[in-house]
Amino acid sequence: MRKEKSLIVRFMSIIVGLLLTVPFFTNSASAEGLGDPEITSKDFYIEDGKMKEIDDSLNISSLPPLEELLEYENMLLHTRGFPATEMADPVDHIAVVFHPTINLPMTMFYDLAQDADLFIINDGYLEFRWTNAEMKKHITDFPGGYIHPNIPLVEARYYKDNPLVSDTKVQFDGYWQRGDVVSHSNGNHIKRTYTFTSGIELTEAYSMTETLGIDINLTLGPPWAQVETSINRELSEAFSNAQTVTETQTVSTEYTFGVDGGNGIPYSAAVYQLMGDYKIVPGENLKKRLDDLETFPFVRFSLKPDTNGVANDYYRAVQVNDIEPDL
Repeated sequence: MRKEKSLIVRFMSIIVGLLLTVPFFTNSASAEGLGDPEITSKDFYIEDGKMKEIDDSLNISSLPPLEELLEYENMLLHTRGFPATEMADPVDHIAVVFHPTINLPMTMFYDLAQDADLFIINDGYLEFRWTNAEMKKHITDFPGGYIHPNIPLVEARYYKDNPLVSDTKVQFDGYWQRGDVVSHSNGNHIKRTYTFTSGIELTEAYSMTETLGIDINLTLGPPWAQVETSINRELSEAFSNAQTVTETQTVSTEYTFGVDGGNGIPYSAAVYQLMGDYKIVPGENLKKRLDDLETFPFVRFSLKPDTNGVANDYYRAVQVNDIEPDL
């Protein structure tokens, strides 16, 4: 009976072997499911094409966990999972975007957002930025002005200490995305080449600054390095997770699972990449304002769009040893 069950366990572990996640051999845990699999993992980053273990200088304590949430079957069957959510205050501001459906009088624009800290209008050629006082003076000096419905950008910004957005948050959802290569072994050494793409394009970086509410004057055309520095600085201050954003790059590296000479213990293994989604979560005050604005017939309103699928430069290698149950 013991031999029959052992064969079933091994057969199932091979069949379901679309295995799971991440890093080396420092963290270890058991999971419920097939037998009593032992899971080992390690976090690392890639530099000059080589995997380098993350040391204590990087704050990885809040990275999405593996062992704490692990369900063995899910690990084998799904390519992503183990999310961790963290909330933070907006970095600098929250923007409400106006989408006029008619020629909207400037006076009406001000009336709908009269408690805003900054008003921005971009007509496709020039961008105008007025403080509340400047906007009020402008509509007094030019009372007949209006905003055309096809103007690319009309927004009202509320700085994070503004009562309207004081309870609004930015949400980070981190998760691990499994690479395409899943390794299976009857206990021998396995060396695989893994290829990952990380980072975001410049246009996506601009979008991310808007989601996070980071003040960058896009009319100046800041180089990538400036955008990257601004985003990473603010991410490290806003969230405890070790997150980085870089310009898009593709890297390949080798990683070896198992032990020299083999130990006869079957295992499955894979490398995962840390991914992140970012979105604005309106507080009660802002939600009420947006609900009130939606009753206005000639303008639609929105917040800045979510930024999803940001591929970080952190990775996790996971090995699951199929330890036979003690029957």
